[in-house]
Amino acid sequence: MKKNLILLALVSLSFMSCKEEAEKNNDNTTNDTIVVQSDAVETTDGAVVLSNSSWRLVKLNGKAIEKNKDEERELGIIFSTDGRFSGYAGCNNMMGDYELKEAENQIKFSKVGMTMMACPDSSMEKELAEVLELADNYNFDGETLKLNKAKMAPIAEFEIIK
Repeated sequence: MKKNLILLALVSLSFMSCKEEAEKNNDNTTNDTIVVQSDAVETTDGAVVLSNSSWRLVKLNGKAIEKNKDEERELGIIFSTDGRFSGYAGCNNMMGDYELKEAENQIKFSKVGMTMMACPDSSMEKELAEVLELADNYNFDGETLKLNKAKMAPIAEFEIIK
């Protein structure tokens, strides 16, 4: 009985930790930080807009990622308009927050988490989560998104899913 109660408490805590912040700032632009509010990927006036876009993972730490034809879902990430992202790398779902600083091409992922299903191999998921937390800048041309750490080679590359 005690085991069941403890398990129930842990499951409840895990659901609560995934809950979004209760309130968001209504002013979506503060200083040079933008929380993107667009319906499509577009580049206007040099500003990068990534919201409501889906990205297929094509390289991770320099290794090409082959598209698995048997996989029902694309391996990659989705940016939403509220500063949140979701992702999938083979078994578990990923989620968290992102923030863009357009003037410096900076990106910051935070609160990166994932579901905890039992998977035969979750190494790619862990690697992608680590890369997202490391990334501090990006290159974006409307078709390709490259996440970088400092001035190193891209640590993750994505192509737009249309």
